[in-house]
Amino acid sequence: MKQELQDYIKNNFRFKFGVIQRITANSRFKIGDIIKGCLNGKEDKDKYLVTTLRFNGKRYKVFLHVMIFLLVNGYVPDRVDHKDNNTLNNHPDNLRACTHKENCANRKQVRKNNLTGYKGVSYHKSTGKYRATIYVDGKQKHLGVFKCPKEAAKIYNKNALTYFGEFARINVID
Repeated sequence: MKQELQDYIKNNFRFKFGVIQRITANSRFKIGDIIKGCLNGKEDKDKYLVTTLRFNGKRYKVFLHVMIFLLVNGYVPDRVDHKDNNTLNNHPDNLRACTHKENCANRKQVRKNNLTGYKGVSYHKSTGKYRATIYVDGKQKHLGVFKCPKEAAKIYNKNALTYFGEFARINVID
């Protein structure tokens, strides 16, 4: 987000009582007006709440979680992560600054095409065993081959905690 837009947001809005309110007036809005989309939100294609701001004669699509993070913390980080993975939960306690790598580590449990039910575990057809892998610094790291998916998931979990710490999204193993 451009610094000029960040300054505009900081000087014209505040986050209070769970909504973003205008603190300056102009020809279209008065002080205290609530940002459109803040309460019920318009979802974009990726299921994030967004709003449109007009600034310097241009229209900007702004993600509400980024706007709330800016108003609460005073800056916009590389990425803003939803701790609970619910992109519609924009409570300040659920938002944290992160890098792209950390944001990827906190991604949903398993991909849609995963047949094992565990993140970082795939079935290796030629051996009839389960392979555990993890992506670290953009590269896939082989963690081992196991007889059952639960064993592979446990190894993935251990490595995820080591590499990603608080951002690790680990498997729930019964």
